[in-house]
Amino acid sequence: MRSAGTAESSRRRIGEPDLLWADNILVMERKYEARIKSLFPGFHSLPPIILLDIPDEYTFMDPELIDLLTGSVESFLSEKDEQVN
Repeated sequence: MRSAGTAESSRRRIGEPDLLWADNILVMERKYEARIKSLFPGFHSLPPIILLDIPDEYTFMDPELIDLLTGSVESFLSEKDEQVN
């Protein structure tokens, strides 16, 4: 799993190598899906973008945010694993 942002000020900004590497892209809010699509308009095939529907109103490493992300990502991975098996 990797983490990358869409803003110029992101600690690590999403790039084409991330898109080539990823099976799925998880975003907290729909606006990030739109931003990724606008950043890479000519990219041949984006991985599926999954909306976690978590408001981006938390500070970096906020314990509540970490809990929300952990639960959402684990749920997504469990569902994906069930689909494969």
